[in-house]
Amino acid sequence: MTIGDLLDEVRNTVPECRVAAFIDSDTTLVLTVSAAERPQQEALDRLAEIAADIMPSHNNSSGPCLDQAILFDRHATLIFVRALAEPTEVICCTCSDSVDVENILASARVALDWIGKAG
Repeated sequence: MTIGDLLDEVRNTVPECRVAAFIDSDTTLVLTVSAAERPQQEALDRLAEIAADIMPSHNNSSGPCLDQAILFDRHATLIFVRALAEPTEVICCTCSDSVDVENILASARVALDWIGKAG
């Protein structure tokens, strides 16, 4: 199973999830994305920047590091989940405001665990 397949599974498990992106927070790059309609590159770049800002790796942070973060705005709910085994790897899901947050957190965590075991 590829990372893209895992992101597809996250997105398909939670219907309110519009985009699932696998991000390297050290390099601020979206490595893989799953979306019904691929977002513009600028939007993906912005997700990577946000991930790097709010979830820096242990190498780039002087304080405690978050394992998950949720941002709400008028257009979407952004959910970030960090891999426990590799702190530079983050899944970001862009969802509607009616998303079941616990469900998307659990789905993203399963995907990250699978990626960690395969890596």
